[in-house]
Amino acid sequence: MTIDHKIFLWNYESPAEEVVSYYDQEQVVLSMGLVKPIPDMFLPQIEWLLVVATPLEIFILALSVERPGGSVTIFKTDLSLPTDNVNISSIVGTAEGRIFMKGSHGELYELEYQAEDGWFSRKIRKTNRSATPITLFAPTFLSSWTQPDSVKSIAIDDTRKLLYIIGKDKRLEVIYLGLDGKKFKRVARTKNLHADVVQKGHYIDNKEFDIVRIDRQGGVSSIVYFVGHRLFFTIGREEPRNLDGERITDFTPNAIDLVHVLPPPASPRSGKPLFTDVHEAFYGTGLMLAACVSPSDEETLLAVAAHSGAIATAPQKRWMEHYHASDYGGVFALAELPKRPVAPAGLAASVDDLGIALNELATQLEYPARQFLLLTNDGIVQFSKSRPIDLLRDLLADPAQARSIFAKYGEIESCAMCLAIACPHRRDIQDNAMVTNMASKLFFEHGGKPSARDVWGANHLETAYGVALTSTEIRHSAKHDGFALYLARLLRPIWKRKVTKRSAKVRGRVESNFRIEDLTYVRSNLEGLNSFLDQHTRFTAAPSPDNRPSGVQHEAWKAEQESLYGLHQLLKYCIQSISFIILLVEHTLPELIQTMDPAKRREIEELTFEGMITTPKGREASKDLMTALVYKRIDNEEDVDHINRALRTICPWICRTNDVLLYKGMEALRQARMVGSPEQQSALLKESYRIFAEVITDISLEKLREICDHFKATGFYTGVVDLALLWAAAGDPKERGRAYVASGMYPASDDDAEYYKMRHQGYKIIFSLIATLRSLENRPRGRGMSAVTAGEVESLIKEVLDRSLCSEDVLFHNSLYEWLIEQNMIHLVWKDRPAAPNSYAFLEEYLLATVEKRKNLIILAEFYQSLNRYRDAAKAYSRLKDEPGLTLRERCDFLYKALYNAKAGASSDFGDTQLLTTLTEMHDVAQVQMEIYHVLESSEATRHLLPELDEKLYELNELYHRFAKEYRMYEQKLHILSMVDYEPQFREAVEDAWSEILNIARQDAEATGRPPFDVMRERVRDLGNRFLAKEGVFNLGLLVNKLEQACREAQMQGGFSERGWVVGTMREVGVSYGALFQKFHELFEIKLPPWSSNDALVYLVTDICDLIHEWLQYIRDPSTTSEHRQDFPARQVDEAIAKYLVTISTEQEGGHLRSDLHQLQARVRDL
Repeated sequence: MTIDHKIFLWNYESPAEEVVSYYDQEQVVLSMGLVKPIPDMFLPQIEWLLVVATPLEIFILALSVERPGGSVTIFKTDLSLPTDNVNISSIVGTAEGRIFMKGSHGELYELEYQAEDGWFSRKIRKTNRSATPITLFAPTFLSSWTQPDSVKSIAIDDTRKLLYIIGKDKRLEVIYLGLDGKKFKRVARTKNLHADVVQKGHYIDNKEFDIVRIDRQGGVSSIVYFVGHRLFFTIGREEPRNLDGERITDFTPNAIDLVHVLPPPASPRSGKPLFTDVHEAFYGTGLMLAACVSPSDEETLLAVAAHSGAIATAPQKRWMEHYHASDYGGVFALAELPKRPVAPAGLAASVDDLGIALNELATQLEYPARQFLLLTNDGIVQFSKSRPIDLLRDLLADPAQARSIFAKYGEIESCAMCLAIACPHRRDIQDNAMVTNMASKLFFEHGGKPSARDVWGANHLETAYGVALTSTEIRHSAKHDGFALYLARLLRPIWKRKVTKRSAKVRGRVESNFRIEDLTYVRSNLEGLNSFLDQHTRFTAAPSPDNRPSGVQHEAWKAEQESLYGLHQLLKYCIQSISFIILLVEHTLPELIQTMDPAKRREIEELTFEGMITTPKGREASKDLMTALVYKRIDNEEDVDHINRALRTICPWICRTNDVLLYKGMEALRQARMVGSPEQQSALLKESYRIFAEVITDISLEKLREICDHFKATGFYTGVVDLALLWAAAGDPKERGRAYVASGMYPASDDDAEYYKMRHQGYKIIFSLIATLRSLENRPRGRGMSAVTAGEVESLIKEVLDRSLCSEDVLFHNSLYEWLIEQNMIHLVWKDRPAAPNSYAFLEEYLLATVEKRKNLIILAEFYQSLNRYRDAAKAYSRLKDEPGLTLRERCDFLYKALYNAKAGASSDFGDTQLLTTLTEMHDVAQVQMEIYHVLESSEATRHLLPELDEKLYELNELYHRFAKEYRMYEQKLHILSMVDYEPQFREAVEDAWSEILNIARQDAEATGRPPFDVMRERVRDLGNRFLAKEGVFNLGLLVNKLEQACREAQMQGGFSERGWVVGTMREVGVSYGALFQKFHELFEIKLPPWSSNDALVYLVTDICDLIHEWLQYIRDPSTTSEHRQDFPARQVDEAIAKYLVTISTEQEGGHLRSDLHQLQARVRDL
């Protein structure tokens, strides 16, 4: 306060302190302003500057306030400058230290100062911010046209960095000071504010229209003008916000638009305004204080505020106010004391969030009662506005009056306030036991009961078919809803916030989005509520017959208790989650996140506290963070028992017993990799496996892979197999994956397929192990050591397979066999007889079920053969010969293998002779088909028929008519005829075939230049060797006749003179002398053409003579067996020679021949 040139300062909060005066100047003080200093320009203890304006000069005083105590000290500075005949009437300052002043002529000045004088600037100076270039340089006679608008008052908005200017012409202008507070940009100005107010539906006489004060209100600015209307403005059209709903801080204001008008409160009786003249006013967060003149011309302070209770209980939410009038005499100034939130600054509701800030019921636990100062005729008056909870607390001593709060603010809000008092809540006022007990009693006695009622659907119709069914609507009690509301308000400051954020200092670093003190505050309040509920266990107990009260509908009571129980569980989980986050922050959360997988890091960056509590992904992220914390200690070779105990103590719902066991297993695994003793390592590995098996249902696929990688690194291969199989089985206890396969991959639901995929992921770990072991072959062990041998690799794989094949998991066996087949390793299943006898049954079952795959059928046949199950192997190979897509060679090969196994099985007691016979016949026919194939293959003209022969194995009849006969394959015809029972009608075919064969031999001889009879001998010899035993095909009589004819014809033509050629050829084939003699003698006896002429008979008898001569030499040979000697038919030959002599005696040229015959006859008779 000032008196003439003297300045007096005192701390109104400490009345005992002495008044500090300053009168080291002689001019009358016109105005003063308390402003913040420019940062880093004064000593740290200088918190405020007092800017003093007199008629002659403006100077600055520095102020310091001692704490505690609050004594004020004034320091004189050397910052002063003349006023230049401008009287300063108003001074305001920004948080950055800028100072703005209003001159007596309506100018706006900025007072600027610095530590030292500059080259072009003084240490302190004032700048006319109202002036424009035109006003500075225009002639004096144009001043009326160039004079800027006069300023009536100014106000600062430090939050949005704005300067408001109220002109004497009743216009409002906005100046933007920039994010750093160092700019000066004119943004917008109202044109006709009175017209805008009238357009909003509020008629005001323009003469009465005057602006009293401007205040900031969240995202809008409010003006109180002199008849008490409140005008609300926005400084931006469509103010941008981010995805979290937070205002974008670098938003530049772009408008000043009137958005709403609130009229002054009216008298309930007359309906007229409660005041007619406002000369001083304040507005903030829904509360208006107005120093005004009442209709009775009395000086009155009127307080108008939002009626939170009426708004909360009204069926339709609309703005409602209530008021209170007080007589403080003349009021010269109004101000609200800065309020420090009870909650930490980061948790208190922001005044920018009008949806919460205007609802006193929602913020009363975060802020103390609002305090105000009035400067009146009698001095400074301090008073406070009671919050609803303050009213309830004051009335608790009288239960009857306390119940009035329920009527004023509604049962739900009142129950929530009762809980706030009854629970140990960190707040500005600590209640005694009596107050808390009364609040608890009021909560339970007046919290109501749940109810249920039947409701019809929205389109309820009664038709000929009946009436629509009703549904039951549960209406919870006020206790339930009050508890839910109180819990929601405790959690609101952190519920939607992200758990982490990007560091502003270190690029790429992710850190906690919460301060420990913020979380501790919320947890403390939640624990207070939980403590209250623990004292009243029946309130949130799960529904049971034991705790059901009387007089309550069963269905409604059951639904409410289930909901209350769930809310209590949510409360406990939130407390544990907050404790968990605090623990993470204390253990360097950024480092933990850095060690995690990038995908998981991204999930955690987007995770909110709500998501952490309510979503499966959030709970999984919590486990990931907990795992990272434990593993960090394991990596640092620290004891994990301490952190496990801490986790189980503070967050048992997150860190369950199984989680602790899992960490112990990982610790045992880590120790196993470090110990040097094989015995100790084996014991630790087995112990880790035992632990992992115990918590197998809580091991994720990623964790399973990690554990198995550790097992592989230590050579614990059987542990990999056992753990992977155990994991697969544990994840599908109802065998739905197996049902999926059994259904032919057409599941009854999508879950079946997921179960199958899950199990297969476990199996793939075992497959990967086998593949890894296989890759070890020829890989160096280390420096100076030999490479791993194939035998060692096979031994390791056999160890893994032996363990795998002991499994009773059919689905695993099938998957294993399928993979081994793909890797061409299936033979290892039965090689060296693995120790799992059931594995044969599993393999056979799998192969039989998949024989439609040719490769699997081949493996089945090989499998049978390896087990000496020759009959089954023969059948499998026989089935293979009929597979589509094979070549003829492949079919014949499978048929040969089938025959081989059938022959091998025929020697056993269980041999199948019928199968052997069938396969033998098939094999013979297949050989014919192969001969035909080779013949067709040798000619370009017939190669197009080869695919037809590859297609299947034909019957003999088909081969004969489709190929041998049609394409004149005479040798193949003979072959086919040799394989069937001979019938007389075949003689002609056989004769034609031999005739063509001999003709082709002559043609081939002519083509090659060889002697024809050499070629014919080779051809007859080859075919004789094949068909000698088949008399129907190798018809000796027919062949002797044809060959004799061919020799006689060649002799007659002078081209062939070799005697005994037919006999020699036949003897090479293996025909006996006796058989030849019989066929030659038949020709002589029958004498059919061409053997009917004398010359022909002489030729024939000559060859017979040579035959007998050679025969006799044969039997006289010492090497000839006695049996062959005794077989010589001497009498028959003698009689035949006699006939020959009779025939030759009539011939003129038979002298030499008769002599030979007589000699032969004598030799025969000697025998």
